[in-house]
Amino acid sequence: MQAVLGIDFGKKRIGTAINFSDMAEPLEVVANEFQSAEQPVSLAALQRLREICQERRIEQLVVGVSEQEMAGYSRHFGQILAQETNLPVAFVDETLTSREVAQRLLESGASLQKRQGPIDHFAAALILEAWLDQANLG
Repeated sequence: MQAVLGIDFGKKRIGTAINFSDMAEPLEVVANEFQSAEQPVSLAALQRLREICQERRIEQLVVGVSEQEMAGYSRHFGQILAQETNLPVAFVDETLTSREVAQRLLESGASLQKRQGPIDHFAAALILEAWLDQANLG
């Protein structure tokens, strides 16, 4: 199975997740300093994402997109990352992923500190799981 990187793009943080066979595993949260609509990702964040792609031998990118204000930024970010890494990018609806992550953490008995911390990498795992499920059905 190909190595796939799931991404939850945000103006301040970018969550990442990687697949293990047909499951997604949260990886890390990369700090981002939103520049502008034309440059939605900081150079430092872009560099770290390139490193992750090289280190993990990523073959496919999957970026979550909501149908809100962030949709255009997320798509533009995905196009920039695809160009920088020379990897194909797929976009997946990420509506309500943050809410679902919070609910799963609560149900799992995760500590308050963990539930209130950055959850972007968990959201990236849900985005990647959705793409993997679609790929397995197709």
